Amino acid sequence: MPKGRKLQSPGESSRLRQLPHVGTGSPRFLFILLAPKRHRFSRSRQPATPTMIFDFFRNLFRPHPVKTGLATSFATPSDFQAYALAKAQGKSENEALAIGDNCIGCWGDKTNGSQAYCAIPPEHMIQVFGSFAAAKHQRVLVNYGKRSCVALIGDVMPHLENIHNGATIDMNPALCKGLGLPVENVSVTVSWSRILDSQTA
Repeated sequence: MPKGRKLQSPGESSRLRQLPHVGTGSPRFLFILLAPKRHRFSRSRQPATPTMIFDFFRNLFRPHPVKTGLATSFATPSDFQAYALAKAQGKSENEALAIGDNCIGCWGDKTNGSQAYCAIPPEHMIQVFGSFAAAKHQRVLVNYGKRSCVALIGDVMPHLENIHNGATIDMNPALCKGLGLPVENVSVTVSWSRILDSQTA
């Protein structure tokens, strides 16, 4: 047992006695000891269900590789100006978005504010998070040189086959600033990885 690791707190000891058939060799007992505190006991003190145990261990052993690739910027001031000018000229929404950026992510987030956002291709969303829907607002750690910044996935890039500049991640101005980069015309190599629930920013 690692130094400083407590097997049970006084509160947990009394709760364990209230859970029927919890032996030290059962998966339920292991889940109680290893799961994050917010998952150990509900307010009603119900025992861990098989689904909870399965989800916990699936997340524990699921690989979370670090991805490295070319990063560009999106939702920049010049992007929004180009979009606004196109709309003022009477162009359609799709035409304006092909020229600039309305700075609204695919889930409705304002991507040019103070929150650090990034966008990745749908293929990477599926590979890392399981699905497009599951990638919504997931936290990722983006690294550039000796600097790192936590960002939320707030938008989606085109499919990889439709990206012609080789970029695999887009970074909004707040994320660029967090990495010490300019907000316009960014083209650098970064690495990023998913942040697990049990990790701290």
